[in-house]
Amino acid sequence: MNSVQDGFRQDAGNALERLRGALERIILSLPGSPHRPVALERALTIDRVLAWRITTFVFKTEPSVLARSLPGSQALQKFLHAAMDAGAASADIAAADSALTELESVVQRHCGSRKRFEQMLATLTSATESIDLLFETRRVAFEANAALWGASADV
Repeated sequence: MNSVQDGFRQDAGNALERLRGALERIILSLPGSPHRPVALERALTIDRVLAWRITTFVFKTEPSVLARSLPGSQALQKFLHAAMDAGAASADIAAADSALTELESVVQRHCGSRKRFEQMLATLTSATESIDLLFETRRVAFEANAALWGASADV
């Protein structure tokens, strides 16, 4: 690995771990500790997909899962507002907001966009996850080329 990759790995890892920790503290502080998506959805009256993405991001450890489940900034802000309304500590909300700001700074410094960040994060995966990512990338490329050129071929 070169120093740029090591810097990205360290910065992204630290920012993601800080955000995960802050979100976990919020979830565990809510009545009933709703660590499953359905329970979180009901506890905060938030969108089912957002609840799934939050719980997956917080309670899974694989880098590729983190990349795919990381909610966007607006969705995370919606979650933080709902958690505050449900009684989460303002210090925990502030810590999560600060961690989100740090993560967005890492994204801009190393990648320039959230999409590129997710792609770069996915390169830090295991061999099995890399194969899954490769197939998904090829599928998306096939669909994009078929739309661009107006043709596709079955093999």
